[in-house]
Amino acid sequence: MNSVTPQEIIEDATCVNSARVTVESLTKRYGDQSVLQDFSLTLNGGETLALLGHNGAGKTTLIKLICGLITATIGSIRYHFSMNDQSANSEQWRYQLGYLPENIAFNQHVSGSELMHFFARLKHVDPSSCSELFDRVGLAQKDQSRAVREYSKGMRQRLGLAQALLGQPKLLLLDEPTSGLDPSVRRDIYRILNEYKSNGCSLLISSHSLDEIEHHCERVAMIKQGKLIAQGSRQELLTQAHLPIVIDITSAQINPLKTQLTNYHLEQYGPQQLRIHCERSQKMTLLKDLTQDSSISDLQVREPGLTDLYTYFCDADDR
Repeated sequence: MNSVTPQEIIEDATCVNSARVTVESLTKRYGDQSVLQDFSLTLNGGETLALLGHNGAGKTTLIKLICGLITATIGSIRYHFSMNDQSANSEQWRYQLGYLPENIAFNQHVSGSELMHFFARLKHVDPSSCSELFDRVGLAQKDQSRAVREYSKGMRQRLGLAQALLGQPKLLLLDEPTSGLDPSVRRDIYRILNEYKSNGCSLLISSHSLDEIEHHCERVAMIKQGKLIAQGSRQELLTQAHLPIVIDITSAQINPLKTQLTNYHLEQYGPQQLRIHCERSQKMTLLKDLTQDSSISDLQVREPGLTDLYTYFCDADDR
């Protein structure tokens, strides 16, 4: 079968500072192997969508398809931009897109400044904006003239982000942008991304750091073996999954408490430690009862997080 990816660029007056992307029934095959299978997804204007999945699930393939770096076997991608006075052609929509790959393979023998100027010319961006972007991503003035081979991993990632931000893109596609970085660099990268999002930019971020990305996205899409197994906001996914609330208590009177709490699933994980699993609808009543018990010296409530949801939907797909 011939590879065909209809890419339709749609002028949309509602996408003034952002972009919306609609992926419909995408399948990508390499020979007999399907990397993506009948995949549909929408990235709304001005939102951050997290793309989650194990290695080889198809996340990078999807991002490359949206970038136009590869073509799909079947399916279509629609890009909604406000083009102003620009014609909606295949070149100009790319100028509104920024891409940061997982493994950056920059020329090691040029300076950071030379590299940025090269990408600026590719995107038809005024090279004078490069210096400002160096400042924005936290690279010092002296780093502009240094050879890329002298950059640390964190500096190379900042440089990669700077090239993705050239031309004030309305759509950012980021493949594992904080992988292998120390906490301070990770915080800086998300701070910068949140600034662009606050100005209307749409972000699609692939990540393995579920606890981290949970605080930076409105919606989540989970991929397993090339298939979309779940998507929605955290609250929507919680409603679908019906995962229990976990309450950990410490008490010198564990056995009497266990007798009182027979309606709940219990785990004793220490001499004075008890873990209680309850339905969301039971939470407030249970907490009221527990806080009135003078034998309880400590109490912690844990809501299901993105890691719990990811585990649930992956396991549910196997059933």
